[in-house]
Amino acid sequence: MIGAGTYADNATCAVSATGHGEFFIRFAVAHELAARLRHRGEDLPTAARAVIDELGQIGGSGGLVAVGRDGGPVLPFNCSGMYRGYVEADGVVFTAIYDEPYRRA
Repeated sequence: MIGAGTYADNATCAVSATGHGEFFIRFAVAHELAARLRHRGEDLPTAARAVIDELGQIGGSGGLVAVGRDGGPVLPFNCSGMYRGYVEADGVVFTAIYDEPYRRA
């Protein structure tokens, strides 16, 4: 659903989220992240972490992958693990599952 699990605009970021869908819909997680960048002036890592933390406070579990205007990724989650990864501009692939440092794949 646009705004809940996915959202993108050129001014802020692109977001793809996963987790307990009803909570993501109720909180409009993906749009909320973009709105914090646009209207509060928060940076992407701060806004993404805050959105996922607040989602957890209302009972929602999951995470998101977001890419900012500069191409930098953030991948916060509030559950035991979330398969995630990214590829840097030089082609180096990083992956992680739990709350551990990313490793080169």
